[in-house]
Amino acid sequence: MRKNKIKVLGIKYIEDKFARYDKEGNYSYSDYQMYLVFKVNGKKQYYRFITSKQSFIIAFLESPHLSPIPEDKETRRTILQLAYGELQKILAEYEVKQYFYNQDKQEEEERLRKEREERAKKIVLGEQISIEKYLLNK
Repeated sequence: MRKNKIKVLGIKYIEDKFARYDKEGNYSYSDYQMYLVFKVNGKKQYYRFITSKQSFIIAFLESPHLSPIPEDKETRRTILQLAYGELQKILAEYEVKQYFYNQDKQEEEERLRKEREERAKKIVLGEQISIEKYLLNK
């Protein structure tokens, strides 16, 4: 079977994420369980997958409610390659979104810090002030 007869229609959803940690307790990587929809020879097929970086990259999970796993070795490999590629694409999009979110959060924190410093410097008429505030205002 050729690759052009198999098309990823999308990840239906990611069911589970299993965070993995190293011996020191630091986050190492994550494994995922997910459902994907494919178009194989013109028919929609629903498959469930699991990833694991320790023992394998990606594998089918059988379920009586989903499409049967193809018996043809080349078809299975093509579907697994496409499924893993789709997962990596979504994770890359998430990573970039998270990067921009963190960048915006850092900018907002910096802006708030500067505002607080400016407010701390201003002396209101008739206000009793400490020596520190007086020195900040100079």
